[in-house]
Amino acid sequence: MRTLMAIAALTLTLAAASADAAQTRDVVTVTGDFVRLGDLFEGIGEKASVAIAHAPAPGVRAVYNATRLASLAYSHGIAWRPVSRFDRVIVKRASQIISREEIHAALRSELEKRGIAKGSEVEFTNRRTSIHLPIGVPATLAVQNLNYERRTGRFTATVTAPANHPSATSLVVTGRVYKVIEVPVLNRRVPKGETITTDDIDWIRLPASQVRRNIIVDENRLIGKTPRRGLRAGQPIRNGDVRAPVVVAKGSLVTMILKTRNMILTSKGRAIENGAIGDTVKIMNTRSKTVIEAVVAGANRVTVNSTVILP
Repeated sequence: MRTLMAIAALTLTLAAASADAAQTRDVVTVTGDFVRLGDLFEGIGEKASVAIAHAPAPGVRAVYNATRLASLAYSHGIAWRPVSRFDRVIVKRASQIISREEIHAALRSELEKRGIAKGSEVEFTNRRTSIHLPIGVPATLAVQNLNYERRTGRFTATVTAPANHPSATSLVVTGRVYKVIEVPVLNRRVPKGETITTDDIDWIRLPASQVRRNIIVDENRLIGKTPRRGLRAGQPIRNGDVRAPVVVAKGSLVTMILKTRNMILTSKGRAIENGAIGDTVKIMNTRSKTVIEAVVAGANRVTVNSTVILP
């Protein structure tokens, strides 16, 4: 009889212990300023509301390892022991983010008040350019202590959020301002001899310091031209990379036209060299074998100076 009673008492004790045993969470996100026992342990009743530490900064996480969890459980009378040394709980602090783009826009606005050109580029030099704010505070932004050197384009500024808030978070931002130029480039590879059209052109923005004098910046100087050699997409194009299309090919028969006030004379010739419209090329008269210079006027047509005799 005593044995049966002892077994019953042991069974009730184990059942009670099992019912009271707590479980740890894996990952939890908190929104307030404190981490509470209930953020770490499940099934602990009223003890869940007990604050045990300050929450990490907004956007930051804290790791509670097995040793720390065991210490907290023991000191607060929680029925929990680590299964292994790898037990842990990750606590994340929720945040609202002032993004890099928002900071960039605010700085550009302030820099434009200092007189930078609207087409200038504003570039950050520091890596971290976002601010994490606690949940529930205004997501506003203020730029303070802006120092801009017009000669070098360098600037520093302090960005605070929320704006004019007693507990605002500050971030020092550094960077530079530089003038940019829009440059026409090809949107596909164009081989030698093919004519460039409007549909072949895209635009890129480059620092003015990288755009040399021989770089084409006017699309009208590309349209209707042909590459002297194959050109790649997306690359700035130099003046010497393109030319007008050849309309008189070397070795081809051409019509030579001589105009005077009273008459128009024509004769046949053979081109000694390639020529585009407006080029001066050498032509051999097919009858006299005389070589003369003529100006390319169109496809297989050249004009001859009125002082030249066409036999």
